[in-house]
Amino acid sequence: MEPVQNQFNPKNDIIKDVHLFNRVELFRKLIHLSICTGLFLGGHWVSWWLGVLFGMAGIFVTFYLDKFGFLDYFKGVKRSSNGHYWMFFGVLTTFLMYKQNLVVDITKANASYAFALFSLGIADPLSMLGRPVFNYLCRYPSFVKISKYLTFERKTLTGSLIYFCVSLLILACTLALMNLNLSSNQKVAAVVGLVGITAVEFFSIWGFDNVFIPVLSFVLLWLVLN
Repeated sequence: MEPVQNQFNPKNDIIKDVHLFNRVELFRKLIHLSICTGLFLGGHWVSWWLGVLFGMAGIFVTFYLDKFGFLDYFKGVKRSSNGHYWMFFGVLTTFLMYKQNLVVDITKANASYAFALFSLGIADPLSMLGRPVFNYLCRYPSFVKISKYLTFERKTLTGSLIYFCVSLLILACTLALMNLNLSSNQKVAAVVGLVGITAVEFFSIWGFDNVFIPVLSFVLLWLVLN
């Protein structure tokens, strides 16, 4: 999720950076998208034990890359985050849930898996656009007055709103592409559940949203469809 200044002082700390893309964040998010896309395309053919092996290997390699300083570039986001570790746990748990439910209903499992991975791989990365939007709005005195209520641990409400909207679009596209129709009650349940996931994403710290987003997204759609 996008960083903003931790102690925001309306009088002295008007943020001037309104660039749409932060190079470090952009590269991080492209890696997220690549991993999630690869898992979605290969998840159906990879066995559960091989998936666990790849996941554990990814955590092991990430640990040593971090230990020897090869990941220092990604720490330029100016926030405390271990998301590069937690992402492996998130996608691995989602993968195991997918394999477990694949034998129950392949279409619903595929839909839940797609929604979970692309919420993490697309919606979460695009939420970084909330940072420049927030910074731009801070130019207006009326917004500055309420700005401190719209941030949490360097996260912004504008970023979470972008995450919600994009996730809702991903959900709609997933259901349409897989020819799954929801009743009115199911639609309400899906939206309410997505609001809850967005709240969890907003209040997550240290990169835990990389676990919560895919796992909760999979569980939400699976329960709604069943």
